[in-house]
Amino acid sequence: MEIEDSGEKRTLSISEMKMKALKRALMLHDGNIAAAADEIGISRDSVYRWLKKNKRLKRLVSELRSNRGLDPEY
Repeated sequence: MEIEDSGEKRTLSISEMKMKALKRALMLHDGNIAAAADEIGISRDSVYRWLKKNKRLKRLVSELRSNRGLDPEY
């Protein structure tokens, strides 16, 4: 997959593609980790591991859960 970044095209790594898919699924499901994991065909444990490694993604989930009136900590 290629994206345009600052006017230049570059190829996304598999890791970046997975992160984009997870971010999209989390946004689609309002921070619901189980639904997002199911959407992209990975386990909830895998999502939790990704969240541990990526603070921006963790912040996104907290914001989405907060917007739904849920405890931002999962």
